[in-house]
This record gives sequence, C-alpha cells and structure tokens, in this order.
Amino acid sequence: MAAALHSYRTDIEGLRGIAILMVVLYHAGVPGFSGGYVGVDVFFVLSGYLITGLIAEEIRETGSLKLTAFYARRARRLLPALSFMLAGTALLSYFAYTPFEQRIPANSVITSAAYVGNLYFARNATDYLLADRGANPLLHTWSLSVEEQFYLLWPLLVLHTRRRLALSLCVVAGFGLCVWLTKHHQPWAFFTMPARAWEFGIGGLAALSGRKTKLGWLGLAAVLLSCAAFSERIPFPGIYAALPALGAVLALAASNPTLKNFLSLKLLQHAGRLSYSWYLWHWPILAIASAQTLEGRLAWLLFSLVPAVLSYRYVEGPLRKLPATRKTLAFGLCLSLVCVCGGLAWRQSLKVMGGRPPSAAEDSPSIENDACSAQFDGDALAECSFGDGPSTVLFGDSHAEQWFPALEGGPWRLTTFIRLACTPADADYYYPPVGPSTKCSAWRREVLERVGQLRPRLIFVAGSSLYAGGMISDAAYAEGLRRTLETLRASGAKVYLLKDPPLPGFDVPACLAQTRFRKFLTHDRPCTFPRAFRENVVSDEARAAADAGAEYIDLTPYVCPDETCRPVVNGAVTFRDGEHLTASFAATLAPVFRELTADHHLKN
Repeated sequence: MAAALHSYRTDIEGLRGIAILMVVLYHAGVPGFSGGYVGVDVFFVLSGYLITGLIAEEIRETGSLKLTAFYARRARRLLPALSFMLAGTALLSYFAYTPFEQRIPANSVITSAAYVGNLYFARNATDYLLADRGANPLLHTWSLSVEEQFYLLWPLLVLHTRRRLALSLCVVAGFGLCVWLTKHHQPWAFFTMPARAWEFGIGGLAALSGRKTKLGWLGLAAVLLSCAAFSERIPFPGIYAALPALGAVLALAASNPTLKNFLSLKLLQHAGRLSYSWYLWHWPILAIASAQTLEGRLAWLLFSLVPAVLSYRYVEGPLRKLPATRKTLAFGLCLSLVCVCGGLAWRQSLKVMGGRPPSAAEDSPSIENDACSAQFDGDALAECSFGDGPSTVLFGDSHAEQWFPALEGGPWRLTTFIRLACTPADADYYYPPVGPSTKCSAWRREVLERVGQLRPRLIFVAGSSLYAGGMISDAAYAEGLRRTLETLRASGAKVYLLKDPPLPGFDVPACLAQTRFRKFLTHDRPCTFPRAFRENVVSDEARAAADAGAEYIDLTPYVCPDETCRPVVNGAVTFRDGEHLTASFAATLAPVFRELTADHHLKN
C-alpha cells in the first residue's frame, strides 16, 4: 500500500476529473446532471482516503507524525489558490453588485478565509440545492471549510493507537448525525464537518484496509447514477449520500484493469489536475454572470477555465513545491489573515458607500414581524385578527401573507392563518432548508378545524405555485388543493383561490439598484419579466377550484398591466425580492378586493 499511496495514481486523478465535471455541469444547469452536487461527496471520500493513508504510512515508516510539516503541506496546497480566488471574486463583486449586495460576498470572504464559511452558511439556513444560491458567488467555499476543519482534526484521530476502531466509530456516529440533521436541520447536515466526517472516514478506512475489489465498475455506476437521478427534491445528504460515497470507495479500491484504463483517459486526467482551481473559479464566474440560457452558462463555464488554468500554472503548481516548513505554514496563514482583514475592511467600507438595501427590499407586510406568521418548523398556530365586521379568513403561506396589505382595513374582521413555506394544498413534501412537511400537515388540519369553528363569510386562499413540479408532483398538488378547498367550502363560506402572479425569478429591488449603481454593466437588463407563468399549474389550480366550488381569481392584469411585466407599476415597486409583492404595491390593490366582494353581502 505504501508504494500505491506515494506513487501517482491515474485512477484517483480520473475520479477527481469525474467529480469536478459533475459539479461544474450541475452548476451550469446541464440536463442529466441534476445530482451533480454529489461530486463534492466524492471529493470528501478521496480526501479521507489520501490523507489517512499518507498519515498512517508516515507513522509506520518513521514512528511518528510531524504535525507542522503536515499542516504546512495542506497550507501550501489549499491556501494560496484560495486566497487568489477570494481576492479576484471580491474585485469582480465590487463591479457587479450594489453596495448592499456586496455584504454577502464580503462576509463570505471573511468566513471562508477563516475556515468557517460552512458554519456561516449553515447558520443562515442557506439552501445550496435551490436557485437562490446564485446570490452568493462564494457559496461553493463551504466544502473547502469542511476540508480545512477535517485536516485540522483528522491527524489526531489517525494517531490513535486503535485508529481503525476510532475511524469506524467516527463513521457510525457521523452518519447517524447526518441522517438525523437532514431530517430536522438540513443546512447543518449539508454544511457542517461533523455531519460529513463519515465520508472522510469511509475513505480513510478503505486506505487502512488496502483491500481490492472487483466491484469498481459498480461503484462508478453508483456515483454516475446519483449524479443523474438525484435532484433538489430529495432530502440530501442523509441516507442518499451513502450511494455516491460508497460508490467512490469501491472505485478507489477497484482491481479492474479496464476501469483503471477508463479513468486514465486524457480528458479525465486533465480535468482531475485542474479540479481544485476549476472548482475555485467556476462558481464565482457563473454566479456573477447570471446567464439565463444554458448556452450562456456553458460559455461562461468554459471561460472560467481561463482563471483556473492561470491559477493552476502560476499559483497552485509553483507554490506546491515549497518545502513543508514552519515558514510555509506561516506564509499560508498570513495569506488567510490578509483575506480576513481585507474582507473586514471591505464590509466596513460598505457603510460609507451606502450599504442600505433598496427600500422595496424592506417593504414587507406588517404581520411578518408581529408573530402572525408561523415558521415552517414551528409549533404555533399564529392566529391573528384585525378589524370589525363579518368574519373573513386569509389562509396560506408567504404568498398569502403578501396579500394582507390589500385586505387589511376592509369591511370585515380579517383572521389570518399564515405559515411560511407551508402550502395550503393537502400534500406531503420535503422542504430542503428545514425538512419534511409533517408540521405543515398538522398545522393545516388545525387551521381547517378552526375555520369550521369560525364559520367565516369569506375565505381567501393563496400559496406559492412553486411547490408543484418541484417538491410535489403536479397531480398530487392539484388533488391536495382540491381537498383543502372542498373542506373550506364545507364551512359555508365563499372561497377565493388567489392565483400566484407572474414571478420575476430575480431580486427586483437589487436589479433596480444595479441599474442605477452600475449602469455600464446593466444597460441590457431592464428588470422586466414574462407575463406568462407556469401555465400548466394555472390550469390545474383553476380545475381544482372549479371542482371544489371555489372561485379562482387572477390578479395578473393589475400586477402586470402590459404584455411584459415591469418592476414598477403606478409608481410602486411591485416585488420586494424574486417572488413576493411589496406591501406598498399590494396596498394599492385594496380597491380591487373591495370590488371583488362587492356583490357579497358583508353586513353583519
């Protein structure tokens, strides 16, 4: 095993090549790579295999491990190229983003350079698997923080006299923690090192055993199957991460000559050698470019090879030849310190530059901040009432909450039942940032029971149409919506189902701010968006409403009075982000709701 670990292994380089190709093609949105994020899991297994094997080998050959030399090797391998990328991304972000938007990459520079970027993302409940990840050009650095934390602690574990037992316990405990956190606190399962340690651990156990297997092709097939079959709809990592991780172990331990020949293909070898630098640079380029078409994203992905090659040739490659001494370690730590200080100075300067968000970004309904909107994973019913008159109910998620300013102050006693990220449709699903919708289902039943007690005159129901086809199948969403509407109709109330307005899919206030702040970069971005929106879901919702005896209300003509939706209508910014109306604009629609219900007798 010693010779195998010391010598250059083309199969390992080839696995690196496959892993990076999966990741970059996933980030580019290439069809067939919906689970390409598992490439990071492959990297974790490879790291565990190589580092554990090399540490064990040094201990076996010399009787000890020189920790300073070990950390110096890791520092020269990772930190110069990382620091180069952080500096370059900070420069690009300065020109591409408004001062308020720059807070995100500035914070990410600080935390990534301090090796705790993954904790920053977990703490902010970042959802790596959903589209809003594009808001942060440094989101991908989470995996580097995990690796750096692994390198800091792993030698101490391998130094244990019963290292196989220690690694086995780490794998079992880490996997159990990963599964539990995925169910209850998914961001912490995805981003934190303890929940990912088992992937390093199984790679380490494979290195210590040195056993070979004929199941290498099966392992590679498991990795590729994960890449093609997984998507943001599955609770990841959890038990699903075992498939690509174990597949990577089998591929590493393969004895198949044909597999080794395949992994030695020049394309995979080149991709493997560039994997670290390409990983560093591809995501900032894609995120900042924000190309809307597949062709555009692929073009930017190819362009990202330019800084990747330059980084590999002039930063990563030459500095890897530095001797593994205290000076090398100090050099790497100094680079990190410079990045941390630079990030702090950048963040501080934003206050002078006008780091406040566009006012529309803060234009939220008043009930969002007064305990009248329950959290997805909370326990409270969050029932609130406003005004006097006939009982009227507003029921749904944040897309129902956005209509509150239009209903507040109407000729009714308005009772709200709002729970964020909980669709009114009677359907189970998995919400990646938090977990399964078990509490949503319980909340929905409680609301329906409470509505039966209130026996309101009117009920307004609204929810995001993005559940359909994403977290819930189209058919299950439509059927669940019909069941909910039928139950509400049984209370004797007039039920209105409010259609989701066309969603921009980008942060409207930020786009408007960019247009003002960096005109020379945004001259071709008018911040408009198509009027047609998810027509298949619209027809399903209309059918569900008709079958349940409810009325389907389309307010699109008021939100988008023209053929193309504009970001400002009647002097008000329409959206406060990529999918929620501003409170100011929603309030302008109050007369529409009064007219809508004018023929319904609202006198006590």
